[in-house]
Amino acid sequence: MQALAEALKTNNTLQDLKLCACELGDDAITLLADGLRQNAGLQKLNLSYNFFTTDTMQGMQVLAEVLKTNKTLQNLKLCGCELGDDAITLLADGLRQNAGLRKLDLKKNLLAANGVKNIARALKENDGPEVLCLDVNHITADGVKALSDSETLFENNSLQDLDLSCNIFTEDASQGMQALAEVLKTNKVLQDLNLRCCELGDDAITLLTDGLRQNAGLRKLDLKKNLLAANGVKNIARALKENDGLEVLIIDSHSKCTDFDLRVLTDAVAQDRSLKELTIRYKKPNTFICGLELSDIVEILEGFKTTGLQPLARLSRSSQSKFDNFKSSN
Repeated sequence: MQALAEALKTNNTLQDLKLCACELGDDAITLLADGLRQNAGLQKLNLSYNFFTTDTMQGMQVLAEVLKTNKTLQNLKLCGCELGDDAITLLADGLRQNAGLRKLDLKKNLLAANGVKNIARALKENDGPEVLCLDVNHITADGVKALSDSETLFENNSLQDLDLSCNIFTEDASQGMQALAEVLKTNKVLQDLNLRCCELGDDAITLLTDGLRQNAGLRKLDLKKNLLAANGVKNIARALKENDGLEVLIIDSHSKCTDFDLRVLTDAVAQDRSLKELTIRYKKPNTFICGLELSDIVEILEGFKTTGLQPLARLSRSSQSKFDNFKSSN
């Protein structure tokens, strides 16, 4: 690592460095950071799956110091490094003063509410990061509320992609979604919001759609693998009628739902002039899609033709074959 660090001090052509799962400890990260201080060419650094945060957190501390002065690094990946709130707080301190980072990937760590608060404060002061990946952490509704209530997303003018997927927001999910909805009402920069697999029920989704109605910037919303049922779908449909910006919507219904009905979306899609991709998945036994018969699907998709829209309904290969055979025989 010392030889690599020395090379980084003078090499300005290397742009992408991957050191994943190399069993790097604090000493190795300290040496690497020494090289990064003088480096003027590296744009991407991937240190994922290295458990370099000991009790002293020396590795994270020196990495944070590098971020304060380094202006060339644009993409930093620290996935699966078992980083907790204390380590993230150190990282956020460096992020506050950083002038170059565009993407920060912290997926599969141990990030909770306090860590999110410090990341939020850093984003409030730093208008550089465009992509923030916080998926598969320990973020609850308190964390989402902290990210929203801190006015981070109200004041930040750069963040375009926020991934909060696979964080279980628990029974207080509605509080987090209410705060996020308030952000969506005024934020015009955020384009991609991923809330996949967060155990969001109809109440939480309804609050979120209240913000979606007034939003003018979001282009993609992923709500796959939540607990969406009929009422949530109806509120999504109402939001689509008023929202003219969303281009990609990904949803599915909870498998226990018995009254999920695709028809509530058709009227909304017919009036929508921005939606380009609609993905609906439903895993209910003995049904084709969303509990509807093949004849219903034909009727719905034929109705799209009169709108001039070309929505995309993604079906599995077997389902597509059944659909094609049914349509050709009727």
